[in-house]
Amino acid sequence: MARMTGKRHLGLAIVLAALLGGSAALAQEPPAPATLIADSVQSNPDGTLRATGAVEIFYDGNRVQADEIIYDQTQDRLTINGPIRLTSPDGDIVILASQADLDGTLQDGILRSARLVLSQQVQIAASEIQRTSGRFTQLYRAVASSCQVCDTREVPLWQIRAERIVHDQLERQIYFEDATFEVAGVPVFYLPRFRVPDPTLVRTSGFLFPTFRSTDSLGFGVEVPYFFVIDEHRDLLISPAVTNRDSRTLGLRYRQAFTNGNLEFEGYFTRDQLDEGDRGYATFDAIFGLPRGYVLQFDLETVSDRNYFRDYGFNDQDRLESAVDLTRTRRDTLLRTSGSYFTTLRESEDNETIPRYVVDGEYRYRFFPAAVGGQSEVAFSFLGLRRPSEDDIIGRDSGRLSGVADWRRSWTNTWGMVGTAIGEVAVDAFFTQNDDRFESNQVRTTPTLAAELRWPFQKRSEGAQHVIEPVAQLVWSRITDEVVPNEDSTAVEFDEVSLFEFNRFSGRDRLESGWRANFGLVWTRFADSGWDSTLTLGRVFREGGGDAFTPGVDPSESASDWLTTVKLSTPYGLNLINRAQYGSDFRVDKNAFRLDWATPDTGVGVTYTWLRESLIENRTDDTNELSVGGYRQLNANWRADAEYTYDAENSRSREAELGLVYRNECITVDLSLSRDYASSANLRTTTDFGIQIALNGFGAGALNTGRPSRCKL
Repeated sequence: MARMTGKRHLGLAIVLAALLGGSAALAQEPPAPATLIADSVQSNPDGTLRATGAVEIFYDGNRVQADEIIYDQTQDRLTINGPIRLTSPDGDIVILASQADLDGTLQDGILRSARLVLSQQVQIAASEIQRTSGRFTQLYRAVASSCQVCDTREVPLWQIRAERIVHDQLERQIYFEDATFEVAGVPVFYLPRFRVPDPTLVRTSGFLFPTFRSTDSLGFGVEVPYFFVIDEHRDLLISPAVTNRDSRTLGLRYRQAFTNGNLEFEGYFTRDQLDEGDRGYATFDAIFGLPRGYVLQFDLETVSDRNYFRDYGFNDQDRLESAVDLTRTRRDTLLRTSGSYFTTLRESEDNETIPRYVVDGEYRYRFFPAAVGGQSEVAFSFLGLRRPSEDDIIGRDSGRLSGVADWRRSWTNTWGMVGTAIGEVAVDAFFTQNDDRFESNQVRTTPTLAAELRWPFQKRSEGAQHVIEPVAQLVWSRITDEVVPNEDSTAVEFDEVSLFEFNRFSGRDRLESGWRANFGLVWTRFADSGWDSTLTLGRVFREGGGDAFTPGVDPSESASDWLTTVKLSTPYGLNLINRAQYGSDFRVDKNAFRLDWATPDTGVGVTYTWLRESLIENRTDDTNELSVGGYRQLNANWRADAEYTYDAENSRSREAELGLVYRNECITVDLSLSRDYASSANLRTTTDFGIQIALNGFGAGALNTGRPSRCKL
């Protein structure tokens, strides 16, 4: 084996720059020394240098492998005989050829019977390849594809035949001239010129793959997006779509990144025959970091009519919220303020009578008083709501200012018992207009005292570890004035998380009062085999009845429903959780069940929800709903997804979705079918069928998107 380095073999170094786009050939400066490895190196009297036998050249990270290289110093010309393999430093560009010639300018080179491989994805075979200016690779009478070609299947699933293909290594673009797109060897359509990004390019301007969609209300349609890169910080996506039922939609998405945040605008503007006038939907989202740790966030959205989302398959929102938020979070403080504007899309609601304008905010400060020990927190909050209607009661406008101060401290004795003492004082001021049922100004004071005792036990049995923690909590509070508007406390959350909360309502307009004793037991088992389970059992006992807190159905009872939560996880991908509430007669008032089983190839999820009617939770009818969904990897390339929701209370289907995806190394075909059934809130039943096809391998987002096809041996 012979090894030679140095300026004597300058041409061998520069040939790599010429072939693989190195800067040395363009810079007019001597390149770094090249390393030549070969079985035999011979310098002839006629001025030629000949290297033969497993020849390798290393230069600036590039690598050339060949059987023979001849450098003619008198003619300043190189001849390389193959098989030849040229590899760029990062491995993104590989050129394979049988023979190569370079002229004396070191800028032009020709490779015959050659193949260009980009990022191990896109392969372009040609009768010859010509490199020019150290930047352009021109391939003549070429065929391009990212599909794997097997001996038993020489024709790929798809390929592009072109008279000339040019790869611009600097811009990372591939240009096709006089091209024909073929599927399984059959010509499908002809394009005189077009351009695609190479696999290493993350963002570039150009057309994206179209999406085809068919619905029973709009008919068959196609969307052809165009992505426009303005600069490295901004881009624009334009998505025109048309259907055969005279529906025309223009979609726009603008994104911009800043040093301290980013923003995104997205809008769809439509004219169709389903509704009179122009229709559309628009969103504006932005987030910015401000000085002193503040964060400003915008989330604005609007829609032209109630049915636009369903007609065009955007989402299933039935209320829109536009909000502006300002927050700052530090170790011991939290500051948050926001303003919101709501729009309802429900047929059962009126935008004139819902709280359309809402402002709220809070400030919290946590500290540790040295005099008494423990931890204290003070909090101030406000809430304001305005309804457009001026009518009495249904047009009520209201506001609230609140201040809360609390203190808590825990002690642990030698037996492992943890005792906690808690004290809290809250003052709420209410302001009401357009509702003669309430005074204009009201002030409510609520002191609270609580004591809590926890005694965790731990035991090790054969093959498992058990942790049992009984908890008892005694709480007293007194409300000076309960007759105030209820704007933010229309829901009660009673589960294992809120079991030991002072107030289980979602806001401060309603508070629990009187004596309450909260009892709970948590048993957790950790098995060495990977089976983990948790059982939570709890109940609340109250002084008298009253409707201030109603976790069950009967507000006159002094005891709440029994609360149970069961969780199970296994090492086989099976997970189960069930939350239930039982009355004193063990009648089920609430039950939520979720079962999931997931493996790399199969997943199934089942959800069952049963909720008895509850006026305090604004639920006038029982809820009885079953939802089933899952996926299945049918083989290496096919995947199926399905989801179905059934309303058992009204004996009708709510929605159904089916998806089928084929994906391999060179193509992705996504088929979707969904049906959204009419209800009292949504009057139209819609069926939506969509198909999207993408050729993998073009653009960085297409890398490694699918499993490769397998060649049969």
